[in-house]
Amino acid sequence: MENMFCLIGNSHVSQFDNPRLNILYGYGASICGLYNEYSTLKLKDRILSYQALNPGKHLVFFLGQSDIEFIYYYRCIRNNTKTNINEFIDDIVEKYVEFITTYITNPIVLGINPTVIRSNEHIFNVNFRETNNINNPAGSYHTKITYEDVKHFYDGYEQRFENNLLFNKKLNDECLKRCIPYIDLNKHVLDDNNHVRVEFLPDAINDHHLKANRKLCAYLFHELRHIMSAK
Repeated sequence: MENMFCLIGNSHVSQFDNPRLNILYGYGASICGLYNEYSTLKLKDRILSYQALNPGKHLVFFLGQSDIEFIYYYRCIRNNTKTNINEFIDDIVEKYVEFITTYITNPIVLGINPTVIRSNEHIFNVNFRETNNINNPAGSYHTKITYEDVKHFYDGYEQRFENNLLFNKKLNDECLKRCIPYIDLNKHVLDDNNHVRVEFLPDAINDHHLKANRKLCAYLFHELRHIMSAK
């Protein structure tokens, strides 16, 4: 069944422990990057080229995590303005769904994970200290600021957790309007107290990915089989 699908995403695809899964991977791939003509990933071109070569495959889009957890705060800091999160989500969801309805023949959309980032300083370091991060600003800007300079731009963990859930809700609503199949695995990832299940938590405190787990892949394919059976 794996050969029917291709998962399009960033480093978060590593949570699906299945070597047979077709993956179109881009480091730090984001919704914002789909419309960035200067994108080093050329994500749009790669997606369209893959679709042209594999017209029968269903493309499963797993994007948005980088946008909500990193790009949002990066833009706030660069613009020196705290953008309203609802407006930011509305904008990227609209662009995301518009891209899919315009260009993709057999799309399926996968919602993002709940955040596991407890430290705001980790978000800062990913954007402004990791030299291989595509969101790193050009030039020396990132060396001139410290976390203490900009920590007021970051929301607390509880609010960031809610931001991810809000993104999924808005994305689900738009997918329903456009008749795009949508999957949200959070019903499997979260426990009865709305916390990420221990078995999916990363081992390292500075890791923002769910732990690679065969259960997550099983849940994904259970949902995919349900979608295909309804067609």
